[in-house]
Amino acid sequence: MAQSLAKFIRDAPPGETDILETRVDHCTRVSLPGSNTEKTVICKFNRLADSVFYHNDVIFEYDSRTNSTSASSSHEAPAAKPLVEELQATVARYVAQHYPSDSAFGVFAQQSADEVAVVLVDNKFSPNNYWNGRWLGQYVVNTASKTVSGRVALDIHYYEDGNVRLKTHKDVSESLSDTSASGIAQKLASIEEQYQTQVNKTFVNLNEGPFKSLRRQLPVTRSKMDWYQPLALNPMHGNNNNEN
Repeated sequence: MAQSLAKFIRDAPPGETDILETRVDHCTRVSLPGSNTEKTVICKFNRLADSVFYHNDVIFEYDSRTNSTSASSSHEAPAAKPLVEELQATVARYVAQHYPSDSAFGVFAQQSADEVAVVLVDNKFSPNNYWNGRWLGQYVVNTASKTVSGRVALDIHYYEDGNVRLKTHKDVSESLSDTSASGIAQKLASIEEQYQTQVNKTFVNLNEGPFKSLRRQLPVTRSKMDWYQPLALNPMHGNNNNEN
């Protein structure tokens, strides 16, 4: 029973629980200790202990109850790799071009000398309008095997006078012809663009097919729900902030 309840809580929609494990699963954006401007994410790829994480050479503890960080010296981060610094610069440019300004990313060295993890996340929390959403990409680049593997996912919860959740993901495993920082960033951009195109096509087909037969053409308000408002958190929509 306890395990089932824990699994249910961890599967909560974005922004609707402060449980540490859920925050880690969702790759929550946080501010580094002593800074209001420098951001990173907490995730499985930069976790050193239960609530201890790292960003470059900064070790910090995260408090899920207050969503705050504090400096820590209890652990050591994995050794820095030249590719990490180069990827941070190229991924930062990609995020600036395709993600909203309040998104976050992380590039983390892994224990294997050949592996680097890249996390891209954009959250939109709008409880006043009864919806929350997240776009999340998690990737592991292996320069020895010249591969990138991981998952890109979309999770949107709309709960005004109802309870509708769109939760979908795509597991990826692709080869890399170019293992430079720019080549890796281009591959990630291609993966995410293909996924968004697939999601958009699927949604249109559902809206014109099965969904159409399950509901009236117009709700009581006589106006259609603008599903593209929560869907606008997709990075390929550009810098569009709908948060309130």
